[in-house]
Amino acid sequence: MTATNGRIPGLDLARAAAIFGMIVVNFELAMHASGRGPAWLSALTGALQGRAAGLFVVLAGIGASLGARRALSSGDPVARRAARRQLVRRGLALFALGVAFMSVWDADILHFYGVYFLVGAALLFAPAGALIAAIGLSSATAVMHLANGGWAARWDFTTLTYRGLWTPGGFLRNLVLDGWHPVLPWVALYLFGMLLGRSRLADRVWRRRAGLVALFVWSSVEVCARMVAPDGIETIGPRALAATTCFPPTPAYLIAASAAALTLIALSCEVAERAHGPTLRALEATGRLSLTLYLGHVLVGLGALESLGRLEDRSLHFAVAASVTFFAASVAFAAVWTRRFQSGPLEALLRRL
Repeated sequence: MTATNGRIPGLDLARAAAIFGMIVVNFELAMHASGRGPAWLSALTGALQGRAAGLFVVLAGIGASLGARRALSSGDPVARRAARRQLVRRGLALFALGVAFMSVWDADILHFYGVYFLVGAALLFAPAGALIAAIGLSSATAVMHLANGGWAARWDFTTLTYRGLWTPGGFLRNLVLDGWHPVLPWVALYLFGMLLGRSRLADRVWRRRAGLVALFVWSSVEVCARMVAPDGIETIGPRALAATTCFPPTPAYLIAASAAALTLIALSCEVAERAHGPTLRALEATGRLSLTLYLGHVLVGLGALESLGRLEDRSLHFAVAASVTFFAASVAFAAVWTRRFQSGPLEALLRRL
């Protein structure tokens, strides 16, 4: 399997998987459904926490490197400036869209995404060693902030609200250090994706080996986390840093999320290579409409449930059933839409902007 026009078959399928995980996580959060179902179902939905968003961020980094591949290989300074400017424009547009969306959904990820893009633009043509150093620096800075107790200072965990969010200092702190998806350390996942985008991801043999190594790392980190930090982030002392929680993001989470993303990307590429038919095409179309469906699952999906009085204080069974229903409707919409249009409505608008 080879990349075609900068696109590797299977990445859209991985985006569709990330969309499904995102819908489940956010529906459960909005309905206050955590802990309101059987243990096995709580374990399944809990496994998606931070993994769907992490997969999205890694895929965004891969896309940045694939989009700049020609400019990177050519060494043409004009082409490099154009690629960097394009990434900056996308980052600024996503940041503005995300800030506006926060008035509806305060757990928005788009404005964080925008800053990831801006950091990625600065390092778009940096050598691999510089990317690795930036990953290490961002992770270490976040660990220091977490270890000194600063992460929880502004959070009210009973209502999941952030004090002083709309003050300049509070917004900047939330954005960089202690928000839902803070730049430090989440940008490390984006930079990891940029490294993958420069790798031989389109090579079947390389991808399979990388996927198996990633699966081993992911499993090992999760097992160690349960042994070393059995109470998760509530574990007493520095052992809490071994927990794989995304809120707050720990070093173990970054490793687990990176490995999980690579595992699922490799698996998605295998499926896309072997499977054919309308179902696969519909799922790939769903992945290409990720921005539209991200806003749509809140504005349309959760909005409809709220208007019907079926949003808050629901069981986990109800939250998962609603998630599956909305995802199925999203797949059907994507299949119909992409018969006439190459991009989703918001994706096309973003390109115009």
